[in-house]
Amino acid sequence: MMRKLVCRVSAVAPGENKGFLVPGIDVPVMVTNIGGTLYATTSMCPHEEVSLLGGRVDGARVVCPGHAYEFDVTTGRCPFDPELELFQYKTTIVDDLLYIELA
Repeated sequence: MMRKLVCRVSAVAPGENKGFLVPGIDVPVMVTNIGGTLYATTSMCPHEEVSLLGGRVDGARVVCPGHAYEFDVTTGRCPFDPELELFQYKTTIVDDLLYIELA
């Protein structure tokens, strides 16, 4: 396992998502703050590879700006299509820094 720094915890406000470039990962890592808990997922919608960055956050869901598919960032699941799932990164927080684990 390799740990990669993504961002400061304080960089993402509750109810917000932001993308961060991480060396070794082709697309930005999307970090979403749901009630003070940070979730790190791919920023690419698995439906048609549209960026989820800037998509509306509705509770624990992010809404794709391309076709309005919704994904629960706590599970990665899409309620409209159970075959679609966001890739989720295992996260670790040390002090004010959010890290993801890469296999």
